Amino acid sequence: TVTNMEGRTLPLTAAVQGPGRARDDREIFSMLAGRLGHLITFGTADELLDEMRAMVPGLAVGAITPIPPVAEPAPARLTAASSGATVSAPADDREHVWVVLVEQLFTHGNMTGRSRGIRDLAGAPHCLIHPDDAARLAVTDRGLVEIRTPHGAVVVQARVAREAPAGQVLLPRGYDEVPVHALFRWPETAARAEVRPLVATGTGAHR
Repeated sequence: TVTNMEGRTLPLTAAVQGPGRARDDREIFSMLAGRLGHLITFGTADELLDEMRAMVPGLAVGAITPIPPVAEPAPARLTAASSGATVSAPADDREHVWVVLVEQLFTHGNMTGRSRGIRDLAGAPHCLIHPDDAARLAVTDRGLVEIRTPHGAVVVQARVAREAPAGQVLLPRGYDEVPVHALFRWPETAARAEVRPLVATGTGAHR
């Protein structure tokens, strides 16, 4: 199996068999473990998958594995854009979500930006938010939202979709005009965030 950036576990099937006496990955790792003094006794891929399920709660092929709760030494401090004040964000704070950086199939760099087809497929800079979170935060589908973490803020289009796990906002990277990496402290790709809907006006956007 392989787990993609969305957190979904996908099955893999060998396209071709290795040439001659070539060994598969499972056999190679078993031999390496034996050299290091550890015995791996899995006879089949199904036995290995059973062991993975026992070690990772909620693991299922084709499903999104829930992100385990993160132990925070102290409540996060977020800056409220309207007043400049700070607010606490404990783990059970219903006003905040986890924003997770995910891969984008296409990028909007200088080269790919020249292709209209790629631009159309990639669409506008956006995030994916679960319907329950959208209703709780008053976010509308295709409306603009501000995503703010302790490190920075960006404005993107919100797309309400059940593909996004509840409590998480999936934010694709790859749009040069939106510095999504400013929301995170490298090498982290997830952060506690405040999501505010914006209302478009003739002179810009406001909350």
